[in-house]
Amino acid sequence: AIIFGLVSRLEASKGVREFLEAMIPILKNNEDVICAVIGGPSPNDVSALAYSQELDSFQQSSNSLGGTR
Repeated sequence: AIIFGLVSRLEASKGVREFLEAMIPILKNNEDVICAVIGGPSPNDVSALAYSQELDSFQQSSNSLGGTR
């Protein structure tokens, strides 16, 4: 398997969503590719917590399209 990963705080300025969006066509076309995002929001940052929830929703909707695993 080929693993693409991102280690980061889950904040909009870090480009996590852009990374996930870029991975969708790669994952759809390559069964041996794995995408991993490691990190979490800063615990006292309300906007980072909201962004983390947004990323969870994005990931769930991408799963229904066969885009992430």
